[in-house]
Amino acid sequence: VIVHLRENRMVLQTGEVWRLVANIAAGLMHIHALGVIHMDLKPDNLLLDSGGMVKIADFGLSFSSRLEVMTVAI
Repeated sequence: VIVHLRENRMVLQTGEVWRLVANIAAGLMHIHALGVIHMDLKPDNLLLDSGGMVKIADFGLSFSSRLEVMTVAI
């Protein structure tokens, strides 16, 4: 998102900035509710779709906080 705005020399109104922030927060709340921890959230991993919605990308370092650890006796 940030890179796209810089490359296109776009300036956002305050309301639009808050809409994007709310969009990012909603995305994080959603993945956290699923037990996913992103671990690499940065401007390069926030994409803007054609409808103006922010998409969180690059889950390569993410993990699930809901994984159950099993110990096996040998």
